[in-house]
Amino acid sequence: MDQTKNKDHRQIGQELDLFSFHDVAPGAVFWHPKGWLIYLALQDFIRGLLIKEGYTEISSPVMVKSDLFRKSGHWEHYKENIFSLDIEAESYSLKPMNCPESALIYSAKTRSYQDLPIRYSDFGILHRNELSGVLGGLFRVRQFTIDDAHHFVRPDQIQEEIHQLLLLITDFYKSFINPSSLLPNFIYLQCLTRQWAILKFGNKRKMTWKKP
Repeated sequence: MDQTKNKDHRQIGQELDLFSFHDVAPGAVFWHPKGWLIYLALQDFIRGLLIKEGYTEISSPVMVKSDLFRKSGHWEHYKENIFSLDIEAESYSLKPMNCPESALIYSAKTRSYQDLPIRYSDFGILHRNELSGVLGGLFRVRQFTIDDAHHFVRPDQIQEEIHQLLLLITDFYKSFINPSSLLPNFIYLQCLTRQWAILKFGNKRKMTWKKP
């Protein structure tokens, strides 16, 4: 075990026949059978937590017109990290995030305030044009899957939604690491949320929190 701690995760992945990297696809993982089984098991575990908390899973295209990211504001700040290509005189992009696509799904029909909150989960495949010099195993890649969530809520639901999301994150990590190490981060995020609520709503909205 002590020897494993000192090994690079890429070396461990190769020795256990879990995954590999190849020059034909810099920054992208080639999952081997055993590694893919672990990946799917972890994804199923996360999916189970999300379903229990009222999330519905969605999926959206990997490639969309670049105008979507211009409209969302992502293009202005992140265009150098977006893979783009021209098809029939139009610019398309491999999506670097799921946010605009989730908003399109939400806006596909008329909603009532009574429908809220709506919680979407998305295991979307994303691509980001990271510089070759910063790529590093599984930690810094160009293609990856993110267990994303998008909440559509009323203003009076924001506090509780953030709190429940923090509890969900805490419950997930409790399964893998010492829960006591999570508490400082949980308290820090609570404080940030409280400060945001005061700036947004003043002192009118009562801030109450439950212990994780």
